[in-house]
Amino acid sequence: MRRDGLEQLGGKTLGEEVQGLRGYVERGVGEARLVLLGRRRVVPVVFSEEGDVAVIGTTALEVFGLGVDVVRGVLKEAELLLLTLVDMRCSNLQIEHY
Repeated sequence: MRRDGLEQLGGKTLGEEVQGLRGYVERGVGEARLVLLGRRRVVPVVFSEEGDVAVIGTTALEVFGLGVDVVRGVLKEAELLLLTLVDMRCSNLQIEHY
């Protein structure tokens, strides 16, 4: 999402880094509450700069429970798999309240 648009909506970067197809580029990363196909979710976003292509990332699609039908070129319901943490003591997971 464009940096200027995210900042106008009160978005703040949480860090700076993105690994792209053409290597490492420095872009702000953060979170935003989005609505897609009637679903409201908080998803990770990249603060894009002028000239960057706007895309919705794989992680955001997973959060929405969606995938891409590459034959028809549309979004579709995705099969969601539940990942369980076997040993929470060894996990780096931290849960924060919004």
